[in-house]
Amino acid sequence: MFEEKIAHLYDFLLFPFIHPIRKKLLSIADNYKYLKILDVCCGTGNQLKYLKSKGFDAIGIDLSDKMMSVAAKGAVPVKCFKENAEEMSFEPESFDMTTTTFALHEKTTESALAVLHEMLRVTKKGGHLILIDFNIDQSVPSLSRKACTFIESLAGGEHYENYKNYCNTGGIDSLINQINVKEIERHESDFEAVTIRILEKL
Repeated sequence: MFEEKIAHLYDFLLFPFIHPIRKKLLSIADNYKYLKILDVCCGTGNQLKYLKSKGFDAIGIDLSDKMMSVAAKGAVPVKCFKENAEEMSFEPESFDMTTTTFALHEKTTESALAVLHEMLRVTKKGGHLILIDFNIDQSVPSLSRKACTFIESLAGGEHYENYKNYCNTGGIDSLINQINVKEIERHESDFEAVTIRILEKL
């Protein structure tokens, strides 16, 4: 996987791009006062460390050993377990909030939906799913769309093919429409090509 190849450089390379988004998620978590949080496909654990540093009870899951080895380092200890996001071991309704960041676009539609259904299963009724991913529709400035597509093209292979399918099939809106949730908030990044969706489990 592309992410595994650059795991040790991931946060350094993408920090200017991702940091404002991580701060926004932290602000949302603080606003809603979530008691227990699951970060799905948590990668290097940087989001977990933000949440943990502010006193939130947050854990993460990921399948990449290299990403988890990065997550284990640093001044803020976090719990990140090796799990398949499509078949989690957690009991139903274990978390007040589940979140995933830039993971859906790199999966097949079937895999992305499986992850979302698992997130729904382990989220409490009335709890929230927070999805952060690309929003590549015609309302987004052309330059932003092209920049995101160029970045994703660098990954190549299956990752890039899945990204193109994600864009061509309606992106995050299409996925959300296939699960039993109600959108309660929406936030866009400064350049509009990244969206944050807060969804309530019905």
